[in-house]
Amino acid sequence: MRLSVHVTGVVQGVGFRPHVHRLATELALGGFVANGVDGVVIEIDGESSVAASFVERLSSTAPLLARIDSVRVVDITMVSDLRRVDETFRIVDSIGHGSPGAPVLVPADAALCVDCRRELTDPTDRRFRHPFVNCTSCGPRLTIATSVPYDRATTTMAGFAMCERCRSEYADPMDRRFHAEANCCPACGPRLQFVRARGHGNADNGTVNSDVDSADNRPVDASVSDDDEAIARAIGALRDGEIVAVKGIGGYHLAVDAGNDAAVARLRERKHRDEKPFALLVRDSDTASRIVHLGEDEVHLLCGVEAPIVLARRREKTDHPVATSVAPGTTVLGVMIPSSGLQHLLAADFGAPLVMTSGNRSDDPIAFDDADALDRLHDIADAFLVHDRRIHRRADDSVVRSDGGRTAVLRRARGFVPRSISMPAIDGFGGSVLCVGVELKNTVCLSRGNEALVSAHLGDLENVEVLRSFAAAVADVQMMLGVEPDLVVHDLHPE
Repeated sequence: MRLSVHVTGVVQGVGFRPHVHRLATELALGGFVANGVDGVVIEIDGESSVAASFVERLSSTAPLLARIDSVRVVDITMVSDLRRVDETFRIVDSIGHGSPGAPVLVPADAALCVDCRRELTDPTDRRFRHPFVNCTSCGPRLTIATSVPYDRATTTMAGFAMCERCRSEYADPMDRRFHAEANCCPACGPRLQFVRARGHGNADNGTVNSDVDSADNRPVDASVSDDDEAIARAIGALRDGEIVAVKGIGGYHLAVDAGNDAAVARLRERKHRDEKPFALLVRDSDTASRIVHLGEDEVHLLCGVEAPIVLARRREKTDHPVATSVAPGTTVLGVMIPSSGLQHLLAADFGAPLVMTSGNRSDDPIAFDDADALDRLHDIADAFLVHDRRIHRRADDSVVRSDGGRTAVLRRARGFVPRSISMPAIDGFGGSVLCVGVELKNTVCLSRGNEALVSAHLGDLENVEVLRSFAAAVADVQMMLGVEPDLVVHDLHPE
């Protein structure tokens, strides 16, 4: 028989097509699988009992990052004799490329998996110390996706041509990078560049890559572009008490030695952030447990695929001193462990806690565009550690706290967004509702049926930059859910 199977949910960018391919090959089924504008499209040829087993196992053995909302199966056996029966199973080109308003969710960015961390630290591996290591189980997703279906051509990795070895992995059904759209290595992937800000320290001679230079050439002078040398320069600057702006997965961070009280105070002064605590980046959960009190729930949150900032009570005695100015007037610290290869390398090479706070001036949205970041942060940062992979969507760090065994999400952003939230249907109303939030700590939310999609944290709506982010977020949630609101709900406060 021949079956047509249509799967919806978070099924693109999570290794779902390789999962389908492996399962169909194991069961000796023919056919194909492809990304579509509203999910994944599958057709299979085979014995009826085997085809039924395929459909059953499709969901029960799905990849960790996948979320299946529906599986629609149609028997098309009557028309299968009109076409050539597939004896093998293939992954084919996407169907309906670039259609607007497609109701398919791009997955959230996922923290580096165990296998990629092993490669990152293995001197014999070809991805040893590669800052952009990733696979089908981890790495950037939402922040690099430009449209759907989720293919390399619709991400900001499109400009990086895979080398022969990466192409071989991408095409090998037995490789864990089979159809990993962000696949890359030191030979063909993005490059780091260390850039010193003018007016802060001694500028090196050179020219700035046009992808990271500011429009008016005001803020920066170039330094070095070799990955290891760029990281070494950044580590040296941090050890000297300097502030380094680091381009991450969803935007820029401002990093400084967390044990250097004068450096942290300087960051507060330049960022105009008087008292609000700074978050800390530490090497791993063991290091975090020597700085704050962590229970089993906190460790689970810290090491999850979301890799959020976790709030926990500060230890009075620690072998990793943290300056008082990191979190004045509170016994609580926010800690996170690395979520990307670059953060792993920075945390390991520095060897002590780093302040890793949003790259912005207080009340502004986090900077994610290169020229804008160099322009807005040049009078805060002494230097920049940047790369040439473009960020398409900003995503700040999520902030969570364990509250009696339950997770309280205080800021829902990277790692959680765009995961939708299930909710009961509204009696007598089948339309879509857009909730535009309030002035302070703003997010927007759009409903479709019994799911709600909450945007990433936007911030306080008191300047034009956050207002632009607000407008972009409204357009984004409509694009991702493929609906326009029937009702708009807003706060009654006059501002």
